[in-house]
Amino acid sequence: MKHHYAFAIALFASVGLTAQNLVPNPSFEDVTQCPTGFSQLEYAAPWLDFRASPDVFNGCAAGSFSVPSNIFGTRTAASGQAYAGMYNYYNALPNRREYFGVQLIEPLVPGVPTYVSFKVAASGGGGETWVMTYWIDRIGAKFSMAAWYEDKPTTTISNEADVYHDEVITYSTSWTTVMGIFIPDSAYTHVVLGNFFSDAQTTVQPTNWPGANTPGGYYYIDDVCVSQDAGETCDVTSAVQERGMPALSAWYDANAQCIRILTSGEGSQRIALLDAAGRPVREARANGGGSQTLLPVSDLAAGVYLVRCGNAAIVRVLVP
Repeated sequence: MKHHYAFAIALFASVGLTAQNLVPNPSFEDVTQCPTGFSQLEYAAPWLDFRASPDVFNGCAAGSFSVPSNIFGTRTAASGQAYAGMYNYYNALPNRREYFGVQLIEPLVPGVPTYVSFKVAASGGGGETWVMTYWIDRIGAKFSMAAWYEDKPTTTISNEADVYHDEVITYSTSWTTVMGIFIPDSAYTHVVLGNFFSDAQTTVQPTNWPGANTPGGYYYIDDVCVSQDAGETCDVTSAVQERGMPALSAWYDANAQCIRILTSGEGSQRIALLDAAGRPVREARANGGGSQTLLPVSDLAAGVYLVRCGNAAIVRVLVP
């Protein structure tokens, strides 16, 4: 089972890994032809639809699917002249979602901290034909061993993601960076973006846009990054520090048969070790300020565990 721990910092040394963004065409700039209508994400190859019919927008297009002005609003690209878009909520259809994803340049290395970041912006801003009624949270990323496609946009929701944003993303003239770090338990080959949580687990906030005519939440996506190079490519570390989030790192020490934990905050902090089902199996107090806390795990079953510092920072550790 995968668990959310966006905004956690893990300061690992990923020896032997090449510093690169594993996402091809990360800002959707390269298109085989300019978009002219809905459901043309495949023009930004190798990106694929995973559920329903996401869209692509590009400055080379004319009219409804151009950048910065298009059918869903006015939005300058986070970089370049292109971005993708999708519905992440639709009140008229339960669990209405759209997902899109792409095969990574190379599979993830299991057990190595993986850094994820991408830019998100709510539609709107003037000139739109489709005026959204809602803003939501929970937009995130999850990893898959293969490509898949669901034609029906209202099928079962998994209620889990590897990284997601737990605050409602409202309209702003700037982009919101969704970011996080996770430890893969398999050699995942694809990253998929969207809202992977049900309507019941999604926070919904009215936009109060004048003339709102569409009972959904539509969001643009740009600058997708996945890397295993200690955060240098995706720059998750700097982004989290700018947000003032606590820093936490944890790793398995095979020689000492323990989990070593390093926290950056000052003062005593509560540390909890959770199993894959979220049940606490160890607790400790960390002094912070760069000191290490050791949790013995020789008596625990092999598997994936979560280390939680307070209520904010969480990282995943694989105990072999």
